[in-house]
Amino acid sequence: MRTRKQLVLLLPKTREGAEVAPHPAFGYLEAKFKNLSAIIYDIENADDLQRLSRHFDLPGLTDLAPRILASPQAFIEVNGSSLYENQEYESFTSLDALFYYPHKWVFKYRAQLRKPSILSVVSERTLMGNLAHRFLEKLLKKDIQNLDKNQVFRLVDEGIYALLAQEGSILLLYGKEPERIDFINKLKNGCWSLITFLRDNNWEVEQTEKSIEGSFAGQPIKGRADLVLKRGDERAIVDLKWSKSTYKEREIKNYEDLQLTLYTSMIHEKGLPHPTAAYFIINEGKMIARTADGFQDVNPVLPHADFATVNQTILDRMEKTFHWRIGQLRQNKVEVRCEATVKALEEIYGAELLDLLEMKSADAYFDDYKSLIGLIK
Repeated sequence: MRTRKQLVLLLPKTREGAEVAPHPAFGYLEAKFKNLSAIIYDIENADDLQRLSRHFDLPGLTDLAPRILASPQAFIEVNGSSLYENQEYESFTSLDALFYYPHKWVFKYRAQLRKPSILSVVSERTLMGNLAHRFLEKLLKKDIQNLDKNQVFRLVDEGIYALLAQEGSILLLYGKEPERIDFINKLKNGCWSLITFLRDNNWEVEQTEKSIEGSFAGQPIKGRADLVLKRGDERAIVDLKWSKSTYKEREIKNYEDLQLTLYTSMIHEKGLPHPTAAYFIINEGKMIARTADGFQDVNPVLPHADFATVNQTILDRMEKTFHWRIGQLRQNKVEVRCEATVKALEEIYGAELLDLLEMKSADAYFDDYKSLIGLIK
């Protein structure tokens, strides 16, 4: 729609060994024009390649011999200066990579190997989560204390299509109506459930997408909390998610809710009650918390736990893990943690892991560096 001079569509036959669905615009072109042969070039066809070379300076085709990657090794030994220097600041995302998958931290934050965002296509679930976050951010800036259910549903109907046009146009495509309707219905129920939870527990919205700064183990930290609430001298942080509640419940039960733990400690003011925290699962309209300290009408995951004590336990483990990882990096050792190396790592570490965060036994999610550690064959 924004093209003024020329539009080139690249239609690969396969991607990572699997067939690729046609470009969405291609169907419209075929329906509009009787014959597209004049503007279609198969770059594997010599005649088409010659025709295309009239318009572009093309690189030559070269056959490359396949290179078999070595199997993943437990550690990468690096020569040169220390891999860890005091950072200007860390984020929770970078800390999480450092704790569990140091190779991701080294490649992304030390070597600055970052995939351009234009090469990334988010999954449908991630897209829906981003859209729901954006809509709730706008909704919670309104006077939610006086909204009824019908008004909330109407606000969703009035505002969601403009948001979809800007940031979620894939849900407006032909054939996506069932997914779109399901998303909007879940968003309506999620918005109303969240507002009900806040009002029933006398919480007010202090700020959405609140920037948080503090320190952890002597390292400056910057973060952003989805939702910060206030109730007199009390504070609470709510992390908004579009996911399965069972996953977050398991995370809390296993003392792995690191981000909420870190953020509540960063906003805690001396002399005031320790902030509480919860996950709100938008698509299920469900609030999940470790205890019922902040939300009396939730089913707490650990009902008899003391929130502040558990938080301190988790923070202690995080700090020990941080110093342990920094010690490895200052010796120029990069742990490569994946399913193929777990057994070797456990044999190397032995009882060394007992006081640390529980390490992962699976490959890292969203790992852009598989080829560098030998996970792509």
